[in-house]
Amino acid sequence: MKYGLPYQGSKNSIAPWVVDHLPAAPVLVDIMAGGCAVTHCALLSGKFGRVIANDISDSALFFKEVAEGSMRGYAHVPTREEFHAAKDDDPAIGLLYSFASNRKNYLWSRALEPVKIAASRMLTSPSLHERRRAWLQFVRELDKYVKTTNTPPSKAIERLQRLQGLERLERLEGLEGLERLERLNALQGDYQQVPLPHDCVIYADPPYKDTKCGSYDGFDHNRFTQWLQTVEPLTIISEYTAPPDCTQIAERTKTVKANGYATTKTTERLFVPNHQVETYYARMSEGTLDLDQPKEIMPWHD
Repeated sequence: MKYGLPYQGSKNSIAPWVVDHLPAAPVLVDIMAGGCAVTHCALLSGKFGRVIANDISDSALFFKEVAEGSMRGYAHVPTREEFHAAKDDDPAIGLLYSFASNRKNYLWSRALEPVKIAASRMLTSPSLHERRRAWLQFVRELDKYVKTTNTPPSKAIERLQRLQGLERLERLEGLEGLERLERLNALQGDYQQVPLPHDCVIYADPPYKDTKCGSYDGFDHNRFTQWLQTVEPLTIISEYTAPPDCTQIAERTKTVKANGYATTKTTERLFVPNHQVETYYARMSEGTLDLDQPKEIMPWHD
């Protein structure tokens, strides 16, 4: 199952594992929600009465809009110029048609752009007439690409087998009708400004230290460390390495793709502040909440 938005640094592949290590609570605050993979999984888990998703970007707000049906009928495939003109104001264009979903760089190379746009529009245009025009354009652009780049036709077809923008759109459409939306509050703002209910558990997924932070470049890790020592509700943190004065409570290895092709293994870890370790294990031993018709969490696999 796919969780959340297609998003750089998404916790999609390990969301069930993360949620499995969060204690049940009346409220979960996904305080740096990113693509909302953990939010999505938590809503399905039945472990939380309510989920608050917050991010400094508009991703949490967009996640809720998508789940409410805002993407229904969406099929615009932008050119490079249209992408750069709209990416900061249109979350759909920014996420669907950016490289690695970073909302900065256009998805396709200049050489393949005309071919992939024509192929995508051939599949998404609303009328038969428009689809036929896109087909003719696709044939012309593919022929031009093969000739100008000296690419064998078989290799060209191989490069066209994936239309990432449409794959991501299909993923967003799969979020429509998400259950338990009445239990979701979406916010946009600084994590330190989020109102924290007294009965909440916090999940924090900051930009990992000493890694490329993408759209979160400039994140102040020292400020985050200071906040961890003063925040009152139980807080579980995702990181590769331990933040200062924190204790590891879980780890797992996952395989990730670099640039969509090469793979590498990384070890994801979960931590809690040292002064909350006993509280964490006590809460984990308490069991689940008595929610109305809770659903079991989806199983996770290495």
